[in-house]
Amino acid sequence: MNETLFGDWEPEVRELRPSEDMTLSAGRRLTLRQAEMVTNGVHPLTRGPLHPLASKHRDSGAPKDDPFTCGSCYFRNVEKYHDSSYPKCWLPSPGVGANGSPTQIYRRVTHGATSDVRAWWPACPDYSPGSSLSSDAARSIPEEAS
Repeated sequence: MNETLFGDWEPEVRELRPSEDMTLSAGRRLTLRQAEMVTNGVHPLTRGPLHPLASKHRDSGAPKDDPFTCGSCYFRNVEKYHDSSYPKCWLPSPGVGANGSPTQIYRRVTHGATSDVRAWWPACPDYSPGSSLSSDAARSIPEEAS
């Protein structure tokens, strides 16, 4: 029996050409994807909506400490590890400990670059001002302008 699985069908052979995106580093491609998400009103870390007062018109060249950005959020913390720094979102979430007792867990922190929180990102709805405030300072968010 000499029948082939697909009969007389021959696959189309195409020459693969690297796209322009392939010439960019992985980090630069990630930044471009994140900027596109921001433009579409999606927060790059949470994959949810942006804060109602945050601007969708931001990119990596925007000021990092503007209000309603991750750079000015209380929960953004830069972790030092060896000779590198990793900005992460330390928003606590309720969880359950090993013995069944309530505990705080940090769902947005991983050991990968995709959970690094860029300071230029617009804030998510969990935004709390405070990068330059003391930990016991009162914090408030202005009401949305009508």
